[in-house]
Amino acid sequence: GEPTIKAQLRRLQALDMTVSSIGNVASDTHLAAAGIATAEELRAARTAGAVGVICCRYIAADGQEIAMPPHDRLIAATLDDLRSARKRLLAVCGVDRCDATRAALNAGLVTHLCVDHALARALLES
Repeated sequence: GEPTIKAQLRRLQALDMTVSSIGNVASDTHLAAAGIATAEELRAARTAGAVGVICCRYIAADGQEIAMPPHDRLIAATLDDLRSARKRLLAVCGVDRCDATRAALNAGLVTHLCVDHALARALLES
């Protein structure tokens, strides 16, 4: 394999801190807009129980990863890589991402959370 890529992937396994966001799995999500996932793949992910997407990886409400495309096409941090970082900041805006944010919390992907007022209220009331 390519040594530079191998070195970068090894670095993902030793993260000190992560800064990420999470999207929902609606048909107009950023995965669709960027051409990363097709409408059919998003539909299948929702049917399989996905409520959010982080690092192009689908997660269910309980925080478990749902291994579906584009999962098999990724060269990126895994959820375990993210989870292993000592500090994990998640920044999210919008009540449409409430279920996804709760899933990230359930997955252990967050130590520090930054949200807007509306999402904070939705999380507290859910």
